[in-house]
Amino acid sequence: MQPAGLHQRKLYAIIEAAIAFLALLLPWTRYKLQMGGFNMFYGGGGGGSIDPDNGFRSWGWLVVIGAIGVVITSLLGDKTKEYDKNMKLGAMGGFALIALGAIIYLTRLSSIGTLQTQDGIPVTVASGMGLWSALVAGLIGLAWVSGILDQLGKKTTPNPPASPTV
Repeated sequence: MQPAGLHQRKLYAIIEAAIAFLALLLPWTRYKLQMGGFNMFYGGGGGGSIDPDNGFRSWGWLVVIGAIGVVITSLLGDKTKEYDKNMKLGAMGGFALIALGAIIYLTRLSSIGTLQTQDGIPVTVASGMGLWSALVAGLIGLAWVSGILDQLGKKTTPNPPASPTV
């Protein structure tokens, strides 16, 4: 199956890179106000609310660079054939950047702890759906381009029985 003249591995790599890029638009950081024992997630709306942050901040830019790198390496050269060695390493590097950007952002996010609003209301931060989507897209793309997913899908054939000795 080679739709649009692309090799299947390259097509799926571009789709994974697009998913990672779309994950940048989703919330990466959610803020939770703790008011009188109630936890309230804020994602926009009325006055005084805290809008969630998307992936176009700090380490999320690694996801942008990685996604662009995957698309470029997938479209260079002969598009109908498998990645050559250098382009495969380039695509794997792009997916590694996507995963690394999400992991660094997640680590920095978990180290923030509790903040306070101007009114003294405690605010905790949590990871959003976009952050997890980018991380999963980077890891799946890395496993796909490297061939790890191909190895998981293969059925192992048992060894034939040994011939009897006479």
